[in-house]
Amino acid sequence: MNKFSLLPIIFFIALMPVRSQDILLEQDVNADTVVPSFGPNRKVFRHFFGGLGFVVGPDNPGGEVRYGYSKEFYGGLRYKFRISNFYALGFDIGWRNSNYTLKKTPGKILPNNIQHDKERLFYNTAFLTFYNRINFGRRGDHIGRFLDIGARVNWAFNVIHFTKDKLDTAGINNGGIIKTRTTQLLYTKPFFFDAVVRVGINRYVFFVSYRLSELFKPVDPELTLLYPDLPLIMAGMEVGFHK
Repeated sequence: MNKFSLLPIIFFIALMPVRSQDILLEQDVNADTVVPSFGPNRKVFRHFFGGLGFVVGPDNPGGEVRYGYSKEFYGGLRYKFRISNFYALGFDIGWRNSNYTLKKTPGKILPNNIQHDKERLFYNTAFLTFYNRINFGRRGDHIGRFLDIGARVNWAFNVIHFTKDKLDTAGINNGGIIKTRTTQLLYTKPFFFDAVVRVGINRYVFFVSYRLSELFKPVDPELTLLYPDLPLIMAGMEVGFHK
């Protein structure tokens, strides 16, 4: 075979696609050093929470409450933004259901002087809280121990005055129990404000809130009737739904 007979073979081999080596495992070393920005102790974190609180502050004559029965349930979504290893800012949005159970007392005037078997004021409230967080100790990627100090604005979008009375004899409707549910109350303010302090370890939190504004307004322009305010302080426990 002479050299000219080899030319077609060499030409054919040159036209064949060159097959590179298959990559079985690819690893980006730089990607391994990137720290995630979302997490309990990262730059940004958010989680749901829920809590139970009880009225603990002193009440006022004419509007006394039953302690232990007067309480609130609440829940919402919390955002946290880490500023440094020991300091963070954040806000909450959520809903509160507060129940103030009124006592039967001779001097009762809230919202009238009628003595009912059971009487409550229910506050359904949407809230927004801004808080400062001080962290303590080493935490890793966990919430850890912290102290929150914040302020909360509340919108009472639905307030209900509820009463229940048991009749000794059947009433005009031939029944033994009368319940009333009154809404669009003229004496309640739509907005009020709280100071909030929270102490927590990971998901478990103890809180105290102190109301900074009154719940009621005069029912007439002459200011002849102003109801006694309800207790200012709530305290209780909260659970965060995170690891």
